[in-house]
Formats: sequence, structure tokens, C-alpha cells
Amino acid sequence: MNPKYDMACHDAFLRLISVHSPMKTPLFFLLFTVLLSLHADAQALSAPAPETYLLLVGGGARPISAMAEFSRWTAASAKHAQHSTNSVLIIGWSSAIPADYFATISADLRPHGINRFFASLTGPKTSEEVRAFLHTLQNADAVFFTGGNQNKAMEIISNPLIRQALENKFYSGTPFAGTSAGTAIMAHTMLTGDESKTGIGLGFFKKGIIDMHFIIRNREARLKQAMLDSHIDFGIGIDEGAALAITNMNIAEVMGPKDVMYYHTVNHVIQSTRLSNGEKFKLDAWKLMNCQSLIQ
Repeated sequence: MNPKYDMACHDAFLRLISVHSPMKTPLFFLLFTVLLSLHADAQALSAPAPETYLLLVGGGARPISAMAEFSRWTAASAKHAQHSTNSVLIIGWSSAIPADYFATISADLRPHGINRFFASLTGPKTSEEVRAFLHTLQNADAVFFTGGNQNKAMEIISNPLIRQALENKFYSGTPFAGTSAGTAIMAHTMLTGDESKTGIGLGFFKKGIIDMHFIIRNREARLKQAMLDSHIDFGIGIDEGAALAITNMNIAEVMGPKDVMYYHTVNHVIQSTRLSNGEKFKLDAWKLMNCQSLIQ
């Protein structure tokens, strides 16, 4: 609530009850309380939802421009939280070599001003470990999931406390990123790595199915089959060396020297578009965007 407004209401209320008998005071107090409550609810409903930030890396070498963008998001998140340092939590639950991922991801981010790193290299199992992870997550300015086996990560995320905490963190405006398997888990309908079979992911990317290492590993047929089997009209294939930066779960920008493939179904036919570095589009209404359309 607005403090000035609340103080004015408070003063008016005191003047109001001063001219009425004590017998009526409880009724006025109740009315005043209800009005303030309704005012608070109205303000909460009218407040804009926090922006969301999601970086999807296709695997392999992480594009410098994408890591720079993620670092800018992280710095803004730290500033909003009034933190003196920019911190990233690196989660290695998918990987058989999480320490290696931690070293390379942190090395990619340091040149862009990230100066503090937290690690969760193996999934928390005991109640104490879960509490410790949730505390670390709460203090991080951004979150980055490594590659590996997406199913291993989702086994840990199936813990309701962990899943809810990750969802709360993302939807409160904290930047999230993933590479390879860490990108796969961001979709609601997630490729499991077993041909075109799908499972349930985190769901931060709701528009369609994501595939990684896409062009270099010739995965177009896999993605199309997954779309057909899941009755989903949209798919994204991100090649190694490419990334997709998505804000507000809608505006997407391709970053890096490699390409991203966008698939959408029109009249029961899956059509594709190849997108290169710097190209932007809207996920909610497939449309390539230029600078003028972004301004509008």
C-alpha cells in the first residue's frame, strides 16, 4: 500500500470516530479495516508481474554474446535484491562431471562481471541437504543448469519443495539458464533423450518442445516426431554454439555463430524457419521482428 495514502486514511478515520459515540467506534473500525484490505488487494492485482529471463544454450561452446547477456540479467537481478556481488548458482545434477561444468561455466561468466558462484553439483537427498540447497537458491542472483542427462535432474526436481522453490525463483524474475540437458528440462514437454520420447520438465518454456545439439547431430526427425506424438504445434532446435535468449516467455533472440531452427504446424504440415544470430521473434504469435516492431 501507499504509505502516504494509508496515513491520510488513518487520519481521516481518527477524525471520523472522534465525532461519533463510542458505541459506534467498533463498526467504523471494522469498516476502515475492510476498506484498507480491499485497497491492498486492488494494488496487488494491478501490480505488473515480474519479467522473466531464460537463456537456452544448445550445447558445446557457449556463445560469448549469450553469456554476456546472461551476466547483464544477473547484474540487474543482484541490483534489485540490493546484493553487493553478482552471484550465479550452477546446478550440476544432470552431469557425471559436474565439477568440470562448474569450472567452465564460471570461467565463461567471470569476464562479464560475475564474481561469486555457488555450486550444487550433486542433488540434495536428505532433509538437511534440501534445506541447505533452498537457502543457497534463495541467495543466488541467477541459476545455471549444466548438461548431462536431463532425467537425472528431473528426478531431483520431482521433490515438491525443490520444484516449488525453483518455480518461485524463476517467476519472481531471477534469470535461469541451461545448456544441453539443462536446456531440455526448461520445457514443459521435455525430450528424455530416448529417441522422440517425452516427459515432464520444469515448464519455464511452455510454447513447445526444445531439442539441442540440433543441426550437428541431425535431430530434425526426432523433434518432428516428438511434436506429432505429443500433439504440440511448435518446436525449437538449438544447435551447438547457438543460444536463445527469451524474456517474458515471449520475445526470443538468437545468439551465437550457429543457428536455431523454429518449427510450427500449419494446416497439419510442420514448417521450418532457420534463424541466425541477432534475429528476434515472438513465441506467442510466430513473427520475425525488426527494431521497429520491437518498439511498438
